[in-house]
Amino acid sequence: MSQIIERLRKCWNVIKINAINSYQEETAHFWNNWGNCVSTVTYTLVVFLFYKVLILKFNNIAGYGFNELLLLNLFGQIFYYSSFGFFKKNIDNLINGVKRGTLDFVLLRPIPSLFYISFKSLPLVSTFRDSIINISISALIIDWKYLNINTNNFLIAFLMLIFGIIIWHCIGFILACSVFWFGESKRIYVLSQNISDNKFLVFESLPKNLRFFFTFIIPTTLAAPLAVSVALSKSTIQWVFWSFIVTVFFLWLKNWVWKQGLKAYTSAS
Repeated sequence: MSQIIERLRKCWNVIKINAINSYQEETAHFWNNWGNCVSTVTYTLVVFLFYKVLILKFNNIAGYGFNELLLLNLFGQIFYYSSFGFFKKNIDNLINGVKRGTLDFVLLRPIPSLFYISFKSLPLVSTFRDSIINISISALIIDWKYLNINTNNFLIAFLMLIFGIIIWHCIGFILACSVFWFGESKRIYVLSQNISDNKFLVFESLPKNLRFFFTFIIPTTLAAPLAVSVALSKSTIQWVFWSFIVTVFFLWLKNWVWKQGLKAYTSAS
């Protein structure tokens, strides 16, 4: 029990120190930060117009009307900022640390190395600043009274979204770990971002074989499409159980790949 408490204490100290350091780094360049915020708002407005034109032409997409599509976009935005917006810098740090040999300094410290690598940078300010404006606009333009939303289903769907974020972080981390064997993996990691772009697809529009593939093999639908389908009562809440199983599997796989990568690691020393 004391070992668990000590490990948790170290993890908390890692988060606290890294959060302070990230805050100081993020607030150092004011105009660059707000310029990025403007670009994300512009993106949200363009997506809104795109859905408007799409619905005017087709009335609905696989049973999804304008507001249903906007809900899908809202979940997709939360997924993006929580996964790539929050964790990408840590993935870059991992890749650069292996290439330059600076990973040695992490491995020699008396701290949980995998935890430290996963949360070395905590871009709370930039992620919150960019996401809160974008997500607020996305939520405000939805006419919620036209959505068939059950509170319990919506909460279950949000839990599935969290599971999807964890899963996709693990997938990105696993792909980035190929740097241990190939010496470079930035482009391989970018592949995870490209694949996850189907998070804006309507789940019901996918053929059954693709639904299975993108739920259990490359589980991008869990993050937004399937979660939204559950929120709208188009799919059953039992999907949350499978989401949990897939999450546990990828957390285990992340840990296993990390250990295998360390065995192949040739340090700077």
